[in-house]
Amino acid sequence: MAKIVAHARELHAKGQSQDVIKIYLMYSIEHIHGGTGSVSRHLGVSPFSEVFDVAHYSGPTTGAARHNYMTDKQPRAFLAACREKMPHPITRLGHSSELGLKLPAEFHDEKCFHFEIQQPVFDKLEQTSGTMVA
Repeated sequence: MAKIVAHARELHAKGQSQDVIKIYLMYSIEHIHGGTGSVSRHLGVSPFSEVFDVAHYSGPTTGAARHNYMTDKQPRAFLAACREKMPHPITRLGHSSELGLKLPAEFHDEKCFHFEIQQPVFDKLEQTSGTMVA
């Protein structure tokens, strides 16, 4: 994936249009070894599931260059609160391995909490406007 991003940046530096860069990125991601699922679960969009991440730090996992977005206690408290919402509406949860025990329905991600949230069917149905008739 890093090579794809680096090449897209090269295209941008050479003055290629945003459309050309987008086409390159979409094609590259769609044809990457392992398919789009190997790049990110965010690409496997479903009308019944919302996928997003919440970072709790950036940079290296340890050392002075690490930047925490949460205090030392907040990620574990946040994880505990998320676990109370499984398996509904949170259907899949990922978190940093540094937070400890991994439950069967969870996976380890880096630097963030990864959520897959089940969306009610009625939220995804298109509603047509109508006229009330008495």
